[in-house]
This record gives sequence, C-alpha cells and structure tokens, in this order.
Amino acid sequence: MKKTLLALLALVPLLTFAQVANDECATATVLTVSPDANCTTTTTNTTQGATASAGALTCTGFADDDIWYSFTATNERAFIKLALTNTTAANPYAFAVYEASCSSASIYCGNTFNNVINNLTVGQVYYVRVYSTANAYTLFAPFTICIATPQTAITTSSTAYTPTQLVTDVLLNSNQVAISNVTSSSGVDFGSVASLGSFDYNGTTFALQNGIILANGAIATAPGPNTFFQSPPAVWAGDPDLVPYIPATSTVNTNATSLEFDFVPVSSQISLNYIFASEEYGLAFQCMYADTFAILLTDVTEATPAVNIAVIPGTTTPISVFTIRDNAYNSGCPSANAQYFDEFYGLQSDLTDTSYTAPVNFNGITVPLTAQASVIPNHTYHIKFVIANHFDMIGNSAVFINASNFVVIPDAPTGQAEQTFIYGTTIEYLTATGQNIQWYATPTGGTPLNIETLLTDGTVYYASQTVDNIESTERFAVTAIELLDIGFATYNTCESDADGFATFTLSSQNTIVLNVLEPEDYTVAYFLTEADAEANLNALPDVFTNTVAYSQTIYARVTEVDGTTYAVTTITLNVTALPDVSNLPALTSCDGSFNLTEIQNAIGYQFYLLYFPTEEDAISLTNAIDFPANYSTTTTGSIWIRATYVSGIDNESCVAIGEQELIVNDAITVSLSTSGQTITVVTSVPGTYQYALDSGPYQTSNVFTNVSYGTHTVTVLTECSTVYLMSFTVAPDAPEGQTTQTFIEGETIDDLEVEGENIKWYATETGGTPLDKTATLNSLTLLVDGATYYASQTIDGVESTQRLGITVTKILSTNSNTIAGLAYYPNPVKNLFTLTHKAAIDTVKVYNTLGQQVLAKTVNNSQAMVDFSALNGGIYFVKVQAGNSQQTIKVVKE
Repeated sequence: MKKTLLALLALVPLLTFAQVANDECATATVLTVSPDANCTTTTTNTTQGATASAGALTCTGFADDDIWYSFTATNERAFIKLALTNTTAANPYAFAVYEASCSSASIYCGNTFNNVINNLTVGQVYYVRVYSTANAYTLFAPFTICIATPQTAITTSSTAYTPTQLVTDVLLNSNQVAISNVTSSSGVDFGSVASLGSFDYNGTTFALQNGIILANGAIATAPGPNTFFQSPPAVWAGDPDLVPYIPATSTVNTNATSLEFDFVPVSSQISLNYIFASEEYGLAFQCMYADTFAILLTDVTEATPAVNIAVIPGTTTPISVFTIRDNAYNSGCPSANAQYFDEFYGLQSDLTDTSYTAPVNFNGITVPLTAQASVIPNHTYHIKFVIANHFDMIGNSAVFINASNFVVIPDAPTGQAEQTFIYGTTIEYLTATGQNIQWYATPTGGTPLNIETLLTDGTVYYASQTVDNIESTERFAVTAIELLDIGFATYNTCESDADGFATFTLSSQNTIVLNVLEPEDYTVAYFLTEADAEANLNALPDVFTNTVAYSQTIYARVTEVDGTTYAVTTITLNVTALPDVSNLPALTSCDGSFNLTEIQNAIGYQFYLLYFPTEEDAISLTNAIDFPANYSTTTTGSIWIRATYVSGIDNESCVAIGEQELIVNDAITVSLSTSGQTITVVTSVPGTYQYALDSGPYQTSNVFTNVSYGTHTVTVLTECSTVYLMSFTVAPDAPEGQTTQTFIEGETIDDLEVEGENIKWYATETGGTPLDKTATLNSLTLLVDGATYYASQTIDGVESTQRLGITVTKILSTNSNTIAGLAYYPNPVKNLFTLTHKAAIDTVKVYNTLGQQVLAKTVNNSQAMVDFSALNGGIYFVKVQAGNSQQTIKVVKE
C-alpha cells in the first residue's frame, strides 16, 4: 500500500507534488528497444514525487522513491543505459530487473550507468525498477533511460572439445600432420576457472572465425561487450618455460595456461595465425606489467633448444602487453610496435559505444599475427602454446589461435630450370612438378599471372604450389628460352578394319611444322621419341605406320640448313574409324517423297553428308542432290551418300560412300511360301505391314499356322493403306508308303500298301482319271510288273495335289498248289519256323519280296526247322518241295 501524503494546507505551507504516472508497476512506462547499441529512443525522468512500491527489494539501496519501466525482449541480451542529464554528477540511482511479474524475484541488479543483461527470452516482458540508493533522497537528479541491443559477441566453450580434440579437430582439422603426446594445463587443473577451450566469432567483426583460446583467467568472460573488468578469481601456478620470454625485469608469472603436443611435418615450413587480447591495455598496467604469450618449438629429433616463434614480425621480440601497445590510450609510456595494435574498446570506468559493440570483453586486441618456422620434414617436433599473467596477478589476457591454421607450408615445386618455347606460347605451357601450380613474375609477393600471359625470351617466371589450400611461400624459378617459331600438327587419317593402325606420309605435315619459316632454309625430320629428336638420331621413314593404336605422339625436328639452330615440336597421329555407311536402314515413302537428311540419325551428327543419284557421282563429287530434304522418286531404288567428318579430319582416307535404299511402298508384289498347313506371306519390299487371313483380324506377323485345307484369301495392308489380296489353296500332302513294292500274279492296285485317307490311284503323277479299283468283285486294275502307280489322299473334301508314286515288281506267287497234310507255324515268326508232313520234306527255300533266295535247306525228313532270326523284318516266301508236290507259303518276319 502506498504512503499517502496529506497536504495540511491550513497548518503548514508545504509544496506538494503530483503522483508520478509510472509510480506503480501496473502503470510502468513502456520503453522501445533500440535495434543496436545506439539508443534511438530515450526517455527522461526523475524519481521526484515517486513513492515506495509493494514488494521487498532484493537489490542494494532504498526503493522508497521507485518508478517503473517495461520492455519486451527482442534479443537474448539487452543494454539498460541509465544516464544523468548532468554528466558531471555522481550517479545516485540503482535499478532492479524482473521477468514477467513485478512480484517475482529480481533477475538483475544494476548500480552503474550501463549494464548488459544476458539470457533473456525473446518476446518476454521485463520490468525495470529505478530508485535512488540513498534513503529519503531529495536531490531528484534528472536521468535518461533507454533499452538498446548489444552487438553479438564471440562465443567460448571449455567443454566442446577435449585438449586432444582441440589439436586434432580444431587447430589442424587435417590428416597432413601426424600428432601425438597432447598435454595441457589450465585453471581447472588447480581447482579454478576454465582457461582453455574453443571460440567462434559468431558472426561478429572479430578477425578470426573460430579456433582455440588460452587465457590467464576464465574464458567464459571473454565474450563481449567490454563492459566489466576481467580478473582471475584465484591464483594458480605459472610456467617456468615462459620465463625467458617475459620482456620485463621481473619474470614472476602466474595463472599459466598451456597446450602442447608432438608432430611430424611433411614439408619445410609451418605457419599459424593468432590475436593477442588483454584487459591491461589503456590502464597503467600496460606500462607496468607484461602478460606474455609464447609458441615454443623444439626439434626433438635433433634435441635442439626450444625457440619462440610467436614474435614481433622480423624480430625475436615476444608477444606481450609491453611489446605491442599504443600510448594514444595511455600516455604514461611510449608506444611499442603500435602498427600491430588493432582495436581499443575502452575502459570499464568510462564506457563508450565502442565498449558496447566490442565482440570481446577485453580493453584491446592486436591485429592478426602470424607465427612461422622452418622445419625439417619427417623430424619429430614438440610445440607448446603458453600464456601467463605477469607479476600483478590481476587483469585477464588471452590469445586466440585460428582454427585449421596449424599448417605445414608446402615446399616450392620442382622442375626444369630452363624451358624452351616458340613464339606465341602462353605461360600455361611451362611445367613444374607440384599441385595447383600458379606462376608469378616475382620470387615473392605479387599476384598470379594469367594463364594466357605470353612467354618472352629470357624472362624468369616463378611457380608456387598449393597443397590442402596452403600455398608455398618459396617459388621455383624457370627461365623461358625462345626457340624457332615452328608449329605443331595433328595428323588425322581413317582406316576401315578398326585395329587403330594406318599409314601416314609424314612429309605432308612439313608446311604446318615450318609455320612461317622458309622451306628452303630448314630441314624437317621426324622421330619416335623426343630424345631422338633432340639428339637427331633414328629418324623415321617418310611413310610410317603408327606403333601405338589410335593415337600416338611423334616429334618433328626443324634444323637450319646453314647452322645448328633447331627446334623440336610434336606431331599427333590419330587413327579414326571410317564413317560407317554400310547396312543403312531403308527409307520408305507412300508417295515417293523422301527427306534424305533423316539418314543423319543412323550415321551420326559428327559426319557431313552429301547425296548423289549414282555411285559414280558420289566418287567424283558431281551432280549432288540439291534439296535432299525434299527428294522425290516414283520407283523403289537407291541413292548414294558421301560421308566425311564435320571437323578436324579432312584426309581423303576419311571419306566413305554408301548406298541408301529408297522404298516406294505402293509398288510391291506379294507371294506365298507354304509348308504343310503353315503359310508365310512374302513382300518384295521390306516395310511395316498388316496381314489377315480370309475375314479374320489383321496381325503384324506374316506367318499363319494350322491353316485348314481348302481355298483361302490372304490380305496385305501396307503403311500407305494399300490393300493386296491373294488367293491360295492348302491341300493335304501326298499319302505315305514305300515307293517300290512287290506283287504276285493276280494282285491289283487294291493290294498296294499306302497310308492316307480316301486313297485314289492314278496312272500319271498329275492330272488323269482315277484307276478303277472297285472291290465289290475282284479289283479291275491288275498290277503290271515294272509299272508305276500314283496315289492321292482326300481330307476334308480336299484332294492332295501331290501324289505318291509306287513302282511294282512281280515275284513268286503263292499258287493254289498245296501239299496235303503240310503244317507250319508260327506265322508271323521271330526265330524258328517249323514245317511238318506225314511224308518226307525234300527241300525248303526262302525268298524275299524281290524274288531273291535268302535261305535254302535240304531236309529229307518229315519235320523241317528254318531259322529266321538273322533276317530283317518283312514279308518272305517259303517254297516247300515234298516228292512231286510243292507249295509256296507267305510268311511275315517280325
């Protein structure tokens, strides 16, 4: 509850004040947050007339005259700038900051003019309670207040990387150098603050983007702005290795932080960049104390003493507040190497806008400095980064070492120190062995020469190489020596057998090689190797077949006729496949109109084509077709194509001539090929056709299978919609049977054996009338010995057009003569055929169907056994003689 002032006007003449508008939290004045460190909106006020607010004050002072402000956070950090309008007066005010609610505990207490609040929540409302620190304060000094946004600061971390990772992943970030034996020492090793870790510039103006930070105090307080003085919270041990490099009479040092490791370089130089920063800049400390940083390098292999490579450029002077300072910021002592001092961010006792925009919380920093050293490749080295506080044991200093910056500088490239060239040659033709070569006009400094820079005689050019984005500082010198102005040639030819070898007439390149030189003043010879050309040995014959398939470089030597001056150049021999104009796909047209340029798709666009009506015209290059895209003909035929390479190959051996068939699709003939019930439609001209059988559907195949016997019609539909009809008959094949058969007297055509349906017999192979073979009585057509009879068959009412011819031969007959009481078995027979008779059987003879005797046996017994086992299967005739009687038996051998 606010105190109420009662005006006792009648008793005491007191001056009263109206209640302040923002006297309560509920009526807090809303402040606009400026987008940067500069206050764009400022509010002026005083606590005069203000009364105490409810709620205890957790900050120092007496809030009996408090007034309230609020703002909405637009950043995680904010400046609260409080300033008296009378700048010479002492500050009587303090303030407290509350988050979201005025009744909550304060999150910040301030009693200076400028304060940075961290870890705000963007979008959250915060309340500022301003009050005089004295109880019953009555001066009521006017003040201004604003909320500004500090510049983004660098970030630091002592936990993101282990000491080993700081070396391998941050400092090096490369496999170029072998690392071992990483050790470190920092405040945490002595129970104090973390003084070793990593940093990131976080988008600020800080010159190094990221890397390692070593400090003699807490790295957590290193991020800007520079609004409070950093000092180690405790003292820990110094480092004796740093003592020789402290540029002061007293070498007492404390709070040392170090990082060290072994490495093996692969080339002869190392380099890294760093920035030194200190709170001692601008104070008397810069004249009294020498916080120092060193990089100590030791050749372990050679056991040499350590050398400090963190020095003022061109000297052996170590880096410290003593050795780099500018008396513009403290006149108590002279400047030292002020050209290497970069930024002064002010003193905490006199904060300026520069203080609030500082990316680091140090009074001053140096420019980026470079530590370099020559090393011996493959030696083991030990390197130690160390920083310490000198003597006073207050005021933090730090060193920022750039990431991916511990680099092994490549050696200069190597090569031939004198290199020859011909007029018009550019610098890109100079050679040096190395990676990513660049050429310069000077041994140091300068900018790389353009690769199109023309070489001049006697000029020295300098080459550097770049390995893993690191350029060598040393350069390789090459003196350019101009030779005769000769040319180099590419000699192309073609061959058809595709083996990559061809014959070249080398002298045909003399004109190109001599370039502008007079032929009568020089000789040209060709060689297989450059060494032979230089020595003028083993010249090649004029007619030469390449020894390396497809492409081979040989060398031409041009020598003055009246002197010893010579030059060597290259000749590239290329063997290329002849343009392939064989087996070109036919072009088709319905009306005879053709676009001959469609042939280009089949041959390829690397060739230039000309079209001719005859082969002779193509050979002689006469009568070329003028408008190949609009060519007309009424008949199917051919034109001729002459193909050459579009560019680069103009040798006559690279000309190919081929025939191109032109098909006028309306002019075709159709024929049929039959095989049994399979019909194949044949067109006189290749093309895309559709085929139909009788009234069936169209198909793309020209083959019909299982066509029924009878007469049919096939339809052919061309691409031009022309219809061709053709009738044909499918007839059965001739019946099957033996083309030679035997008969005995009295047999007819009915006794001939054939396989088929509805057999008809003819006396002729074609035509004629069927022979009479009526079987109701005896067959009328008797077989005649030596005659040929022809059989057809009829299936589904269709008679075969082909007939089976059978030639017959008469053999012994099985006449009606019999021997009474003769018995025989078995019939058919496989092995033994047995005959029995009541009287004696004299002889038994066996004949084949041709009448040839194949067995004979004298019996003179009532029983005879004939062995058929050796005979082939078929019909045989057995003739038996018994006394005056004989009988012929027809036997079938199985």
